[in-house]
Amino acid sequence: MDWTHDPAIQSLSIRARAILNEGFIYTFGRDLEDRPIIIMDLGKIKFDRYDLTDYYCAINALINLVVENCFVPGVIESYLFVIDMDGKNFTSLPI
Repeated sequence: MDWTHDPAIQSLSIRARAILNEGFIYTFGRDLEDRPIIIMDLGKIKFDRYDLTDYYCAINALINLVVENCFVPGVIESYLFVIDMDGKNFTSLPI
C-alpha cells in the first residue's frame, strides 16, 4: 500500500503527537523569502519507544500543517527543511 493512502500515517496518532511534543520535528519561523522553516532533530529518534510509522505520521502531520497554514498560493509554495544530524553521517543513522 502506498503511504499516501495508509490511514496509520495520514491521521495523527497519540504516539506521533508524543513525538511532536518531544521536539523531533518542529517549525522555526521563516527564512528571508518567507518560506516556513522545518527542523528535524535526528538526535531525538527513540526506536526503543516508537516505530518508523510513528515518525512518518509525525512528519506528515507537521508538513500538512505547514502547507495548510503557511503557504500562500502563487507567493509561498515551498518550505526550507533543515536536518540536524546530531554529529552523525548518513551511514551511521539508525534508519
